[in-house]
Amino acid sequence: LIIALFLSLIFYNKSFASEYFAENSYTTMIKVTIYLLSIAWYYVSFKWFAGKNLSGELYCAEGLILTETLCLLISAVNLVSFVIGIFVFTITEKFFIKNHLISDDLKTQKHAFPWIVLCLVAGSAFWLHQITGSFSYAEIKNYLETNGMNMNTGLVFSAVIISLLYMLALFPLSFDGLNIGEKTILPVSGYLALVPPLVAFSGLFMIFHLMLAPVYNTFCPVLITISLLSMFYGAIGAKKESNLRLIFSYSAIYHFGVVLLIMSYMEAYAVLSAYVYFVIYILAAFGIYTSMYAFKSRGEYVIEVEDIAGAYQPLPYISAAVMIFVLSMLSTPPLLGFLGRFYIINQLFEKKDYVLAVLVLLPLGLMVSAYLKIIKSMYFEPRIKNFDRVDKGIYIALFINIMLVMITLFNTYEIVKIAKDIIYKMF
Repeated sequence: LIIALFLSLIFYNKSFASEYFAENSYTTMIKVTIYLLSIAWYYVSFKWFAGKNLSGELYCAEGLILTETLCLLISAVNLVSFVIGIFVFTITEKFFIKNHLISDDLKTQKHAFPWIVLCLVAGSAFWLHQITGSFSYAEIKNYLETNGMNMNTGLVFSAVIISLLYMLALFPLSFDGLNIGEKTILPVSGYLALVPPLVAFSGLFMIFHLMLAPVYNTFCPVLITISLLSMFYGAIGAKKESNLRLIFSYSAIYHFGVVLLIMSYMEAYAVLSAYVYFVIYILAAFGIYTSMYAFKSRGEYVIEVEDIAGAYQPLPYISAAVMIFVLSMLSTPPLLGFLGRFYIINQLFEKKDYVLAVLVLLPLGLMVSAYLKIIKSMYFEPRIKNFDRVDKGIYIALFINIMLVMITLFNTYEIVKIAKDIIYKMF
């Protein structure tokens, strides 16, 4: 991964197969984010395998294939490379999940929906080739500029988009993501919650920007509807849940809904706002999932909110870190999450979409309730479990994570400026 990171920086504008893949500053920016995130998560994951006295070789091999496949998906400029990328990702993810289940859950192992999505994407790509005579994003875009879009091509493009909405686990395609998050070991559920969504967001932008720009207004109302439903579905689900992983799985649906809503404008500032919000969310989510490694009692990782009751006494630093990340997710000033929310709301007010701004803020009240019950349990409930000693590596990872949050908070302009220069050049 480190070698791949350096190669992507060195050859940021070169591709080994220009007909199928294209590199630019934007794809390089996303890839660097993915590589750094993956390397950090593997470091934390080693602590889980070491604590269980298990080999993590299979996990690392499958994770490496997934990461490289996701990076190729970002660079895809041809439906052939896109379909192959989705196919490899689906196959590898299936083994990733099957080989690392908490229990032998046949429902999780035999769930057919990913294969249905894969068949839809593959069939749609070949159907588009029959209609437009090409698999290339650029040539399909030229076809749409000349001929527009009819019912048939609209359905075909929808099938392609569904694969990325499924990776984001947005409503109503969130059932599988929730099941996986609950049933797999922590290294797997954390990886799948952090890395593929960023790729799906970037891939969705690239498809609309490079291929569907002439007919984007047709899809915009559908994307806004999905985003609003996802926000309310995620917020309500998080409020009702008591399982820690499911709370943050539902929380992800809410946050990804916010990202999709702002990205639906498909303008430079909107995409920048979505990217900033997404990165800030990932920093907080990484901290949350890392903290889950610390909540272990008698060798078993706790799963319910009530299990972390009184955790601030034996684990004061871990509890403080969780509170910081949770408050950041709630967009509490002056924490970093407030910056992400500011970018989103500012974009909506600039567009005078006051109704959408209110709809973005409404489910936030439910998210406050969901997050505060975690803080309440840690700080205001009597302790019912004795926690195991925390590996020093977890403290190191959390310290670095908090430092990144602080550096980003106090150097926001410079960091956002880099992303702004890269994204604005694409429009």
